[in-house]
Amino acid sequence: MLDLRTIIFQKLSPLCPRCYYGQATQGSAYPYVVFSFPSNGRAYKEQVQREVEVAIYDAPKSGYNVATAIDNLADEITRVLDYKTGFQGDTSVWFKFEQRTELPFPDGTTMWGRLLRFTAHTYKE
Repeated sequence: MLDLRTIIFQKLSPLCPRCYYGQATQGSAYPYVVFSFPSNGRAYKEQVQREVEVAIYDAPKSGYNVATAIDNLADEITRVLDYKTGFQGDTSVWFKFEQRTELPFPDGTTMWGRLLRFTAHTYKE
């Protein structure tokens, strides 16, 4: 699992330098990305399929069109992961894009969010 975390971090951090696994640090500047694995996955022959969730958070700034910026970042993350491969240690993986949704926030908040879901097909050599 550590190899998969490393692969994802290496792919996402060039797009958004504030990239975290599981939870962002308190007071993180916007925009930032948090990725996680909501389940342990399922084994199928020589591969393990895991769900990967990538949450993108941003907040409006003066003179800044956050809706466009967050959607552009979501598009870039999808482009970097969808049907792409990665290697780390004895683990290889390829990703498949599954879903893109808006993250709901309570009324009055200025935060924007997008949630991207991928399936990671991992193999051990």
